[in-house]
Amino acid sequence: SLFRQILDGEIVYKDNKYYYLIDKAELPISAAAASIRELAPIEQMVKKVELSKTAILIEEPEAHLHPLKQRMMADITSSLLRAGAYLQITTHSDYYLRRINEFMLINKLKERSNFNNIAQFVGIIPELAIDATKVSAYLLQRREDGSAEIIEQNLEEGIPFASFHDALKESLS
Repeated sequence: SLFRQILDGEIVYKDNKYYYLIDKAELPISAAAASIRELAPIEQMVKKVELSKTAILIEEPEAHLHPLKQRMMADITSSLLRAGAYLQITTHSDYYLRRINEFMLINKLKERSNFNNIAQFVGIIPELAIDATKVSAYLLQRREDGSAEIIEQNLEEGIPFASFHDALKESLS
């Protein structure tokens, strides 16, 4: 259902071809928007494989998506994790990271008796809470010599936005 929301339609396979169905219109997947073409393989995989035995690499899941849909893509990511998939994700989206952080931070409240009420109040499906101990985050930082340094991030307060803040500071100066 999360894919249906983010796609505003659905992907179907018929007559040996993939189609995007939206508002009773049927488009060949090749004629759909870039965001639809990029999400279609993930959506189809979710329908066809046992996720608990699957490793998925998604490069920039936010690509070509409106900020609200980037957040919805984080919901899908959390659902994939919940289903047992092993994920590696690269992103440049603070919208996407912020939503992932919301899932990790709300998880800290899971033992509270009013957890479901808190989750509902902040707009999170309780089952999408992410245990931060099962997440790692790395920042690839370019050195002056052109090589890259891999820096493991401290996730105590969520995935840091350091690189985004640095880019913003640089662009404003």
